[in-house]
Amino acid sequence: MSTPPLELVEKLIARTASSFEEEARTSAFKACELIRRYHFAVVDPATLPAPKPEVDRVVLVSKYSGRCKGCGFRYRPGDRIAWAKGHGSICFECHREGGL
Repeated sequence: MSTPPLELVEKLIARTASSFEEEARTSAFKACELIRRYHFAVVDPATLPAPKPEVDRVVLVSKYSGRCKGCGFRYRPGDRIAWAKGHGSICFECHREGGL
């Protein structure tokens, strides 16, 4: 079974720290070659957006009408919604699909 390309690139990048100049240079060259071939994106992790924290929502029957924070749907009294303190409410459909 062959090594997946991303795993191979990771291994090659690790070998660029070799004290043997030729091994480090060849590893860097091969890593670049694979990155181009498979169209991998090389990014600085510090520039990536922070992951959204998990929100614990309570599913309840709405007493009031309102608007879903996810899709903009207007819900009415009696509709099922999901609510979280500080995050507002979303319609039950958005909640089932993963919510905000």
